[in-house]
Amino acid sequence: MGLFGNAEVSPATHHVFAPHTQGADALARGGDEVRVARCGPVPFSSNASGLSCVDRHVAAVSGNYFIDLALAIDRAGHVYVVWSQLPFDTTGDAELFWASSKDDGDTWTAPKPISTPGLRTNVFPWIAAGDSGRLDLAWYGTSSVDPDSTAGCGGPGDVQGDWGVYFTQTLDGLSTAPDFTAPSLVSEHFVHRGGIASAPGGKFCGNGVLGDFLELRVGLQGEANIVYADSNNANGVYPGLNDPNGGQLAHPMFVRQNGGPGLYESQPLIQGEPPATNSVRDAGGDATFDAGGRVSRSLRNLDIRACSIAKRGRRLRITLKITDLRSLAPHARRETATLTSSGSCSGSAPRRPIHTAGRICSLTWSLRTAAARASGSAKARAQFSRRTPRASRIPASRVSKARTREPRPAGSGSVSR
Repeated sequence: MGLFGNAEVSPATHHVFAPHTQGADALARGGDEVRVARCGPVPFSSNASGLSCVDRHVAAVSGNYFIDLALAIDRAGHVYVVWSQLPFDTTGDAELFWASSKDDGDTWTAPKPISTPGLRTNVFPWIAAGDSGRLDLAWYGTSSVDPDSTAGCGGPGDVQGDWGVYFTQTLDGLSTAPDFTAPSLVSEHFVHRGGIASAPGGKFCGNGVLGDFLELRVGLQGEANIVYADSNNANGVYPGLNDPNGGQLAHPMFVRQNGGPGLYESQPLIQGEPPATNSVRDAGGDATFDAGGRVSRSLRNLDIRACSIAKRGRRLRITLKITDLRSLAPHARRETATLTSSGSCSGSAPRRPIHTAGRICSLTWSLRTAAARASGSAKARAQFSRRTPRASRIPASRVSKARTREPRPAGSGSVSR
């Protein structure tokens, strides 16, 4: 077998489904094939594994790779599979296709394309289903393509463009011509620049920062919940390959639908919290460090309680409120702290100690930004609010640095208690 997708259990038959491609070397075979394996329980007397499995054909095409695939099952038991299709000449578009089954995966509809106007390379699609025929789909997309199929890894790994997380939805997925909404950029801004590790090149292509780090699930109200990776502050992990900063990884991000149609007919419209504008708040006591199967106490000097951003002329002022910063009291030697954003900042330490006696204190940096990067925007019927991961997710190698590093605000910044 070739590539595997996610495994799902049917709520109607309790069968287990898993999509996959037929073989690893599609180029040698002249084409590729999507199949879906289905397994159900049987007595151990008839099969020692306790399962009986079949493998059903979904789609086949010549001259193309099927590079990513995912599967979903709605509440009525209808099965859906979606995949990304890339021509052997990888300078062509990577398009999204899908098929559905009404008979527990025994037979499948002919493949149908999913329109992605303006997006030419679309990878890592993830599909989720609610009530009968109601589907959400998210993926990484870009307007760029592989500039040269004869060099490099080929396909997404060689694309030199800006990628975003896109979303589309249909409420009539079982009709002969389903109506999908126009793709919506739910990541707010682009999340990666350059190649993404994917087939046909493999995981060591691109700049080593972004791969199949995306998943979509349906919430209790029928809303879409998407986890993805944002590498705007990451420059690569492989030495010598876009790696001036010694290796940086993408950050996990989360976005939730807060308006528009949902996937449950009992609650057709989503009513969520409005998206944050320029500031967010967070409850205290959740800045734990989780590693090696252990969870630490909440680290007060890492517990971010609020964050805000404001523009002052050509500068951005970012303010963080931390539970306790006594561990960051200035030392005799001078240090420089750097805050990485769409711009950059550095400065000297304040001349007075940062003692809070357990109270919440505020750090303010003033950033002189470079030219702003243009980010695309699109309207869609579904609306989303965004959240960054909590402050506790900090690698062990950075914890001590976070405790002792001295903040160095720029000239217009301030530290208040």
